Amino acid sequence: MEIAAILNKPFGWRCSPNIAIVKYWGKLPGQLPASPSVSMTLDQSATETTVWFTDRKQVVEFEFDGNPAPLFAARIRSYLESVSGLLPWLLQVGVRISSRNNFPHSAGIASSASAFGALALCLADAHKHLGLVDGQQFYPLASRLARLGSGSASRSVFGGFALWGETPSVEGSSNLEAIALQPVHQVFSRMHDMIVVVSDQKKQVSSSAGHALMNRHPFAGSRYEQARQRASLMPDVLAKGDLETFSRVTIAEGLGLHALMLASDPPVNLLHPLSVEVIQLADQFRLQTRLPLAYTLDAGPNVHLLYPEEMKPEMDRFSREYLAPLSGTVKIINDFCGAGPQPLSVQNND
Repeated sequence: MEIAAILNKPFGWRCSPNIAIVKYWGKLPGQLPASPSVSMTLDQSATETTVWFTDRKQVVEFEFDGNPAPLFAARIRSYLESVSGLLPWLLQVGVRISSRNNFPHSAGIASSASAFGALALCLADAHKHLGLVDGQQFYPLASRLARLGSGSASRSVFGGFALWGETPSVEGSSNLEAIALQPVHQVFSRMHDMIVVVSDQKKQVSSSAGHALMNRHPFAGSRYEQARQRASLMPDVLAKGDLETFSRVTIAEGLGLHALMLASDPPVNLLHPLSVEVIQLADQFRLQTRLPLAYTLDAGPNVHLLYPEEMKPEMDRFSREYLAPLSGTVKIINDFCGAGPQPLSVQNND
């Protein structure tokens, strides 16, 4: 292994965040999930990250949108230490990282998933360049590396739909890394995500603190069993194009996540009055049209409206007629199911 082969060579990747269909809520030591989760990786929203390895041993430099970010650099330094067991050569180099997002912070899009997904892909790429991993194991390694930075990031290194967490009925599923779910019916491979941003304020309770609340949650055991059952359903739902079951599970999971937070000790309310209003409008639209509009929320107030390509004209009408009265108080970000991460064409600017 010649470390010189990667020094000052740029490794760059574009990675998108994902929206969880079956939620990851509750974790075990070692950044392992207490129950499995299923997600859809987005397309338009993305993080682009480029990494250079230097001869300045264990020196970490990080810039975001062209500006130094020393606080995040400290988090990255801790993360690199945590993955050095998988990538021991990291102890022999310094790391310089440049990253940017094309979507706004606190917009209801999990930037930690795309950020650690992109960084993990860069690290796995360097590992491959050193001849230490083959093409077949590249994405599993990237997923495992991403998981150690952010659990949901393990799913973002795959396009389409991904499952993270041991699920006996799904071959290859693991707590250590995510897997891509295949086959997926075309109705799901062309799913849209209309993100209704009702608040762009920083959450009062972090996701890490929220996960910790599950350690003493009175409903933790039943929740984990419920997640296991729903995750085991999803491969068949996705393969058959079962929009009705998909919609039912997606809605139940989004509302159930917030019910768990409200039932925590102490209780946590991350919903905004406008969150409830948007949900009520979506329910009204579903009732009036009988269309399989699904909606969900992550651990925040913003609402994701999920629908197939064939519903786009009706959803354009929903936006005009139902959401227009809220136009001064909400923002809309339109995205859709993505094909997965892509390497960047970057030049060596050392």
